[in-house]
Amino acid sequence: LEKNRDTFSADLHALIQSSRMHLLQRIFDDTVVTTRNNSATVSAQFRKSLDQLMQQLNQTQPFFIKCIKPNDYKKALLSCLDFFPISSFFLTVSEIFFVLVKKNLVLKCAIKRDNIFKNISVTVAMIVTMDCDLVLRQLRYSGMLDTIKIRRKGYPVRHDFGSFVSRYRVLVDSIVIAHHMDNRSLAEHICKQMLGDGSDFQLGKTKVFLKEKDDLYLEKEYHRMIEYRATVIQRHVKGWIARSSFRKKKEAAIMIQKHWRRYIYQKRRAQAACRGTIVRKKVTELKRAGGRRMFIEEYRRDDVKDEVEEEELVRTNQKNYDLEKYQFGKFAATYFQSQVSCSHSKKPLKTSLLTHEDKRTQLAAMAVWVTILRFMGDMPDVESTSNGENAQMVAYLNISIFL
Repeated sequence: LEKNRDTFSADLHALIQSSRMHLLQRIFDDTVVTTRNNSATVSAQFRKSLDQLMQQLNQTQPFFIKCIKPNDYKKALLSCLDFFPISSFFLTVSEIFFVLVKKNLVLKCAIKRDNIFKNISVTVAMIVTMDCDLVLRQLRYSGMLDTIKIRRKGYPVRHDFGSFVSRYRVLVDSIVIAHHMDNRSLAEHICKQMLGDGSDFQLGKTKVFLKEKDDLYLEKEYHRMIEYRATVIQRHVKGWIARSSFRKKKEAAIMIQKHWRRYIYQKRRAQAACRGTIVRKKVTELKRAGGRRMFIEEYRRDDVKDEVEEEELVRTNQKNYDLEKYQFGKFAATYFQSQVSCSHSKKPLKTSLLTHEDKRTQLAAMAVWVTILRFMGDMPDVESTSNGENAQMVAYLNISIFL
């Protein structure tokens, strides 16, 4: 104790160092240096551990745990050989259960079918046991049963208004978070809407008090609503992605169709486009050259004409034909009908000069002769003539030609 009294506390040192008096700080500098060199005392260690414990308690939510002894054997696992002899290891399940019930033990084991003995036998060597009467006695004498009853009759679940509203407001679609409404009114509205008007809940000054079943129901509905909202969000996001993808594919298809149609049209009109390009190019060149180009072309043509010599001209073989034997008089005397000569006549023909088997051909020849006379002025036109015969002949000729 004397040693602990001489120790200068770290808290006091921190307090002095925070003082504005420099003299006071300098007085205790040596004391702190000498104190740090000494080993830690028992009280310092106890105080340090106590500070750590209080810090942990403040940062967490402490729960008190009461240990219950499961059996008088002070063993967590008991062998099945402690209850059954080796000769009865392959007993049936009903026989094993009967023995364990008489010993007031609860059995938890694994079983499988034994094909050799044609019955169900215990194959696990270790069995978990618990004495129910012993456990119940400990719970009753420690006051846990009364604590559980009080806990069930009270409101074991407590939530702050802010955290309760922020967590469970998704359960009520009609809730409106307004600035003039406080969290207490919103929490009351959520409880009445979800739990009903006759539900058993209480509102304190800063917290809402709920039964265990009501809290479980709210938590279940909360997770269900979260899954539903997540499904809705996923549905809308997937729809937006599908619409965007479809719109992009549609635009790409339209673009491909547009370019393909342009390619087909250009392919069909390739020659015309090529000719047009050539013509436009020539027109552009002519516009740029102007009259100077025409003058140059004419000058080149004249030069070409001057440069061609007489020896370079293409000559044809000229033959001397005897045209005396091809006289028209001989032809007329040979082929003309009705003893008509080759002399010029200004009268219409009554029959064709040459022999024609077809009557329409004969009329056509006579009409051609009349046309020649009119063209030469040897015969008046149809309007000024009074010869009905010629008019009938021309009409008949026209009909015959069209037929």
